[in-house]
Amino acid sequence: AGRSRVFDIVGDGGGCVTLQGLIVTGGGAPAGGFGGGILCEGVCVEMRGCSVTGNSSPAGGGGLYADFGCPSLTVVNTAFIGNQSVFGGGGVGSAADVSTFTNVTFGRNTSEDDGGGLELGSLNTTTLTNCTISENTADVEGDGTGNGGGLYWPSGTVTFNNTVIAGNFDTPGNAGSGTLHPDASTLSGL
Repeated sequence: AGRSRVFDIVGDGGGCVTLQGLIVTGGGAPAGGFGGGILCEGVCVEMRGCSVTGNSSPAGGGGLYADFGCPSLTVVNTAFIGNQSVFGGGGVGSAADVSTFTNVTFGRNTSEDDGGGLELGSLNTTTLTNCTISENTADVEGDGTGNGGGLYWPSGTVTFNNTVIAGNFDTPGNAGSGTLHPDASTLSGL
């Protein structure tokens, strides 16, 4: 039997779910599925004081994936460590309308594509306050297809407050071919 996702949070666009003081580990999304540890669809989600480690997804959001139908994702005092994904967002993939991260650590997450630590959707508004994004790797298999070892966002609005994005990799050891974007990648530049 294969691994399964730890939390599958599905709603109809109303209400809010709070996850507090949890350890989410060892989850795996089904074939082609998003969100190895946590999948959020159609509901706002708040996470406080959680640890999300060692989860994987064959699509996006190894630790957590917030789908397009999520009105908001709020994450406070939480760590995403050692998660992996194939298509993007090794630690977190968020397509939520509004994403807010406060006192959050993204570390040692990997993606075969974009956003080793965090991948953001193209239409959302995101704020990162007192966050650390470090030691994450995009394009972990080194074939030149991924960008933004720490953070990838193709467009949208991102606000940084006292946030560190450093020591990330675009291919293992930044040794890949093509243009490398080890810490962050965006169409607007960073």
